[in-house]
Amino acid sequence: IDNRPNDKFRVLIKYKKFQENIIKKISSYSGDFINKIDNCNIVTAMLNARGIKRIIEYPEVESISFDEYLFVCGTSVLTANKLRLNTSNALSGCGVTVAIIDTGVYPHNDLTTPINRIVKFVDLINGSNFPYDDNGHGTAIAGVIAGNGSKSSNLYRGVAKEANIISYKAFDETGKGYISDILFSMESIINEKEQTNVKIICMPFETLNSNIFIENLFYKIASIAKDNNILCILPSGSNKNLDGSIKGIALSEDCLTVS
Repeated sequence: IDNRPNDKFRVLIKYKKFQENIIKKISSYSGDFINKIDNCNIVTAMLNARGIKRIIEYPEVESISFDEYLFVCGTSVLTANKLRLNTSNALSGCGVTVAIIDTGVYPHNDLTTPINRIVKFVDLINGSNFPYDDNGHGTAIAGVIAGNGSKSSNLYRGVAKEANIISYKAFDETGKGYISDILFSMESIINEKEQTNVKIICMPFETLNSNIFIENLFYKIASIAKDNNILCILPSGSNKNLDGSIKGIALSEDCLTVS
């Protein structure tokens, strides 16, 4: 930050107490408050080098870290097309809500006909009030989970064709998303579980490097989700099938990791 003193950096401020005081200090140093994750004692902000150095001096601040990108992951179309769903299964997803933290969701007929099962959409990237997906990954995941096949006469449908969908758009059009937005999404979903009846949080993304600070924040929220009877599902990642290839958040003991 000494080499770029006039730039603003997106940072995670971990505090011991006095959250509101820290938020006020961010403004006083010409910074921008972004969000807060109460369960992790984290405030996210944009700060320049001077602001970072001033805030870290306060005893109520434990540490400051750069916010870090995570990435959506998936497999190739040719590989995916080798999979077939047994259409005779009795799963329906009726009465169950699945939250998806991804690139958004397009209001496709398979999700909105005969009734709209996209019960909530939150856009942390562009602030839109209406569901959209400028990448496609989130819509594909929503279709695999809850598409009812109405557009294809039941030829292509999801596993739970009557499940409701909550979509948090925490990833941009290139498939990158900040850990702060992901943690904020997870905490919001947990806090609203009584109203939404959410049972699963689907998080089809990965970390590409190791950051113990970031991972521990994620593990803490995942543990809280488990305590609230919400299952978090993660992918094993896009690395090759080698020893030690599963890393980062996919190693959480409180999540179900699938390939």
